[in-house]
Amino acid sequence: MKNSNPGKVLNIFIPLAFIAITLFTFLTSPCRAQNQVNAAGYATLIQQADQALSARDYPTALLWYEKATHAKPELTFAAGKIAEINAVLDADPDSRARLFENLILRAEDLYKQKNYPLAKTEYQKSLTLDPAAQFPKDRLAQISAVFTDPADQSYFSDAVENGDKALAASDFDKAILFYQTALSVKPDAKAVKDKITNTRKQQSDYKTLADQALKIIASADKLLLAEKRTEARAEYQKVLDITPANAYARQKIQEIDQFAADKKTLQDGYDKTVELADQFYINRDFANARLKYQEALKAKPEARYPKEMLEKTKSGASQLQSDQEKYDAALASAESLLKTEEYEAALISFRSASTIKPTETYPKTKIADIEKLIGD
Repeated sequence: MKNSNPGKVLNIFIPLAFIAITLFTFLTSPCRAQNQVNAAGYATLIQQADQALSARDYPTALLWYEKATHAKPELTFAAGKIAEINAVLDADPDSRARLFENLILRAEDLYKQKNYPLAKTEYQKSLTLDPAAQFPKDRLAQISAVFTDPADQSYFSDAVENGDKALAASDFDKAILFYQTALSVKPDAKAVKDKITNTRKQQSDYKTLADQALKIIASADKLLLAEKRTEARAEYQKVLDITPANAYARQKIQEIDQFAADKKTLQDGYDKTVELADQFYINRDFANARLKYQEALKAKPEARYPKEMLEKTKSGASQLQSDQEKYDAALASAESLLKTEEYEAALISFRSASTIKPTETYPKTKIADIEKLIGD
């Protein structure tokens, strides 16, 4: 700072003083009781940075863009702008040095006046120009010992809270980003440093478990391909036991369970249809027995029993030569089913009898009685 030009310092100091007054008004306004970063929001931070950049106030622009990157680490716009500004400053190293020197002069003056909020801002700006500079870091540490910025505290708390949420969701990289953001406000926060260490350990452990899960999944997929669903399900469950958030294993278990449920539903329907067909067959109602065996065969085309019984219904039906014999068989089947209160099956047989002999009133009467009984 010995070789600084007083005229140049004054030329830069005047606009900086104006910016400082504006910042002081902003920082000490009633709205400051709210979280400065959260109240302004990412969009406002970007807007303020853009305005400073338009005015070629590079340190202020860098500071706001950096705050924006801390507010939303996953977005890259602010980081891109920081790179652009640094490229401009790197093209004229003397300019960067002059800006840094004047910021330090301004910060020191504010520090001596015990105007810690504005002094802190100026030291922070100087670090955007030279992140390795130790002097502004020492001054910021001294300021933090005597002055607690409510905005920084809220900013710190929000960053830690967001880090905890990301960690709970096993988003380790994002959690570390948030914890590092918190450290940018309180570099000596041991609890946050411990959180970063713990997160990295969890991330390492999780990767080990994830690798194990991949091997188990490969084995489970082979079992599933071989239609060994029970064994495959057990393997997928092992994956969930070690990596509970594994969506693939959970989906495969759901598919296997759904397959088993569908198979049971199909088997139950098949068994019920065959049972009804057998009743028709026993009652020598071969026409309805044949319909039900065909229905069962549609449900399970590979089943041998319905095929065998269909052959038997053919020979049984051929023995009933006349309509009278068919009518009597259908009626006898209906009466038998009615006695055992199997109304739906009895209804089928009475309708069959009525079809064979449409002029007979007895089947029609029984049909009406059963339909009324079912309706009631």
